[in-house]
Amino acid sequence: MEISFLIPAFLQGVGVVALVSISYDVLLHHRSAGWLRSVLVALIFTLAVLGTMANPVAFGDGVFFDLRHVLLVLAAPFGGLPAALVTGVAACVYRLWIGGAGAAAGVAGILISVSLGALTLTYLRLQRPSFKRSILVGLMPSVSLLSLGLLPFEMIGGVLKAVAAPMVIGNFIGAIVVLTLLERRKSQAERETELQVFAHSDKLTGLPNRLKFETAASLLIGNALAQERQVALLVMDIDHFKQVNDTFGHAAGDVILADVARVLKREMRDGDLVARYGGEEFVALIPVDSEAEAHVAAERICKSVSRSRHEVRGVKLTVTISIGVQLIDGTEFSLHELMEFADGALYSAKAHGRNRVELAVAA
Repeated sequence: MEISFLIPAFLQGVGVVALVSISYDVLLHHRSAGWLRSVLVALIFTLAVLGTMANPVAFGDGVFFDLRHVLLVLAAPFGGLPAALVTGVAACVYRLWIGGAGAAAGVAGILISVSLGALTLTYLRLQRPSFKRSILVGLMPSVSLLSLGLLPFEMIGGVLKAVAAPMVIGNFIGAIVVLTLLERRKSQAERETELQVFAHSDKLTGLPNRLKFETAASLLIGNALAQERQVALLVMDIDHFKQVNDTFGHAAGDVILADVARVLKREMRDGDLVARYGGEEFVALIPVDSEAEAHVAAERICKSVSRSRHEVRGVKLTVTISIGVQLIDGTEFSLHELMEFADGALYSAKAHGRNRVELAVAA
């Protein structure tokens, strides 16, 4: 059979691949739960494989050519083992339903491709794009030709002569096209996610930054007030931080900031919010039921930081923080005004000896 007979199947496969690429891109940008994303990826690959199998090029009784093996090989690297398993099972069931003399060989070929994708899952995910990797992926779908050994003996020679070269070429080109499209979509989505993370988090400490804090504050406060609770606004500042920078250098100061951030994060409960507000200043929002609870929480954080030890250039250091607390029990003040009240309490804590908690005077 001339290779021109395979062109319609190949072009149809390219169309399916384009739809897979677009669907995969939409899915990557959708903020869905992990399990839901796995289900949707499995659905995308399953429908794509069945789509390519629906209109194949026939070589005889139950012997077909399509680009199913390209998608079967890549289902695991891009969708995970669950997606590969679901896609493989669906393809096997459909192939058995079609029937014909090549049914057993078809199922075997599907299992070979799915297994290859699963076995090379870690390699394909960890390896950076390269010529060697592309060649490997291009050749993998054609390993399914081994399944032709299950055809009736009188058919094997004719089928191999007709399909071997065109199938290897078609699968090779198809695999590289699919790999390139999916990786491009995935890389773009990862870059966009990374940019969003950087836009809302502090690179040094990993905590939310001022922008993220101010964006999330209104929702947290609103939810707490709706539940008839109060919110403790804590403004925290590392004591004598300038001396650390002047004595040990700014790199040492960065170590202290990162260490203190880890302590603060550890002290937060589910539903609390802590962020680096700027310089050596941190802020937190903690839903509470009383002023006493707010004071206890702030004292716990203050003591936890003072008990922590930090090593800078071989020297063990202890740092403390001062905390100003403003209790939020209504919506009459803006976040900016509330911050000013808490700042006033912070300055009072500094003036009264540092390493202490001060509650803001009722506004």
